[in-house]
Amino acid sequence: SGCAGKRGWPGAQSEGDTLYVATMDGRVIAMNPDSRIREWDWKPTAEVTGGFLSCGGAAGSGLAGGKFYGSPVISNGMVYITSYSGKVYTIDSGSGVELYDTGSPIVGSVAVGNNTIFVGCSDGNLYALDANTGEPRQGFPFRAGDQIWSTPTVKDGVVYFGSLDHSLYALNATDGTKKWAFETGGGIASTPLIVGGVVYIGSFDKKFYAIDADTGTQKWIFEGAGNWFWSEALYNNGTIYAGSLDHNVYAI
Repeated sequence: SGCAGKRGWPGAQSEGDTLYVATMDGRVIAMNPDSRIREWDWKPTAEVTGGFLSCGGAAGSGLAGGKFYGSPVISNGMVYITSYSGKVYTIDSGSGVELYDTGSPIVGSVAVGNNTIFVGCSDGNLYALDANTGEPRQGFPFRAGDQIWSTPTVKDGVVYFGSLDHSLYALNATDGTKKWAFETGGGIASTPLIVGGVVYIGSFDKKFYAIDADTGTQKWIFEGAGNWFWSEALYNNGTIYAGSLDHNVYAI
């Protein structure tokens, strides 16, 4: 059985007076949220049809190949979006081009830092691409032990991401060398949150972790949830807010 239906689960991002929305029918829309006027509406062409997301880690039968699971990402006036067919697109004022084709499904969004796009893929690779040309960076891709559904986070020259191999990785963002890997009891699909030199991440083992960003050592662990942690946690005024598939949001 699939974790998701055949249409994806994209989200939205905003910058300035514009809201960017990835839709379930495979489009990206830029609009003014107050007037509800669309600035542009873009859809990739000649997408390849493929399977839909499966909890078992493989693609099931379906029609989600050209759909979006990740949210749009805005950097330096450009919009970046990934498709389940394995492609990374860049959109400028409603005109989009294919920047790179990984050849394998992409579930998460990209992270952008130092003019580099980082994206995890279901082939187990973390790719690093030139944000303008799409050329792969030297030292990448980095190969994890299983699929990467996690959206990476880039902070202070380090890229952090989780994998279904149960590990959270920290890599040198310039050359792809591994700084450390922290192992949990389940797959990691959420986006790492970094605050004050600490990485916060939830796992499919129903636990939520605080990990030293420099050393990869555990600082504390929360074990009170009844199901997986998947969504990205948020921080405000000394409290971490994390949603679980047990239908609860925890304030830690």
